[in-house]
Amino acid sequence: MEIERIDWRKLTCERLGGPRVGALRLGLIADTHGPVAEDLRGVLDRCHILVHAGDVLDARALACRGCNRAVVAVRGNNDRPAGAPDALGLPDVLELILPGGCLVVIHGDRYPAAVRADRLRRDFPQARAVLCGHSHRMGVDRAARPWVLNPGAAGRVRTGGGASALVLFAWKTEWRLVGLRAHPGGLRAWRFSATVAGRVDGLPGPADPDSRRIPWP
Repeated sequence: MEIERIDWRKLTCERLGGPRVGALRLGLIADTHGPVAEDLRGVLDRCHILVHAGDVLDARALACRGCNRAVVAVRGNNDRPAGAPDALGLPDVLELILPGGCLVVIHGDRYPAAVRADRLRRDFPQARAVLCGHSHRMGVDRAARPWVLNPGAAGRVRTGGGASALVLFAWKTEWRLVGLRAHPGGLRAWRFSATVAGRVDGLPGPADPDSRRIPWP
């Protein structure tokens, strides 16, 4: 597999602001199959880096808007059908060096669902977390290192009740997560506890249509 390694400091020179000095905000998305859902944009545009775990299909999904400083992505199984050219020129695997550790990004279609987390941990032991997609289902597995994160589908295809995403806050000393899901009543957001480990799937979080009040750590 082709692996591309990037240090986040090469992506943005913007002075970082946030709830703590040095906080880096990353919007984690996957499986848009086209543009990112508008309901998620208000929050994702406040992130410093947008990270796409594949099945982009449309370059508009990688459009940099608002205060996004950079967008990175990997190739999904639908981004280059057999025999077709890779129009977006995406790598198979991305290794993103962040404050406090490494985030590996891979679509995940080459790993059977039943053993995906175990195989990703085996293949990328250097990571603090592995971001994958493919299932269109949100999952946060922090039962062991590296974490295995799936933000669900951030577009309009097979969203399972609403487009979803994760926001990762990376400091040198710790990483924290916020979940996002679009619902008819408004955007729902919730924090994943910084201290409780384990596996959770698709938590809805409390409803709050005002994205300015997203519960940043």
